[in-house]
Amino acid sequence: MTVFHYGNQSVEYEKIGQGQPLILLLGMNDIIESWLGVIGYLKKYFEVYIIYRPGIGKGNVDMEKVSIQNTAVIIEAFIQNNRLKNVILMGHSYGGLCIQAIMCSNEINIARAILIDSSSVNFKQLDTLDTPILNDFQSDDKWLKYCSNLMN
Repeated sequence: MTVFHYGNQSVEYEKIGQGQPLILLLGMNDIIESWLGVIGYLKKYFEVYIIYRPGIGKGNVDMEKVSIQNTAVIIEAFIQNNRLKNVILMGHSYGGLCIQAIMCSNEINIARAILIDSSSVNFKQLDTLDTPILNDFQSDDKWLKYCSNLMN
């Protein structure tokens, strides 16, 4: 693993494969081991950068700056510092939120963004969507009953 430093903060990352750069941002509690199958496939076609959140592994974070926006700024600096072009961003969960912040900043040119099980930075708008199937499960009890019926 390698460490990228940004001011008094840093992120640990691993670089695997060759080709178009693809940055994989893991979720809040993700570990690389849970992504080995995906990484094994991606490295055949892309130069994959697997990046941990600031403060995880050998990374360091300024506790007063912990936020999605702070992570986005560090990733933007990582892309610029490594002179990466035509970058694909792939983020799971929290990583997807960070990618949305990067996309909103317009500081760097991103080829594509892939969000996996990511919520929206404007998550409150999700409450206004008309989702008839999900609306049937307005309580935990209804949802648990539905799930237990699936197991039978």
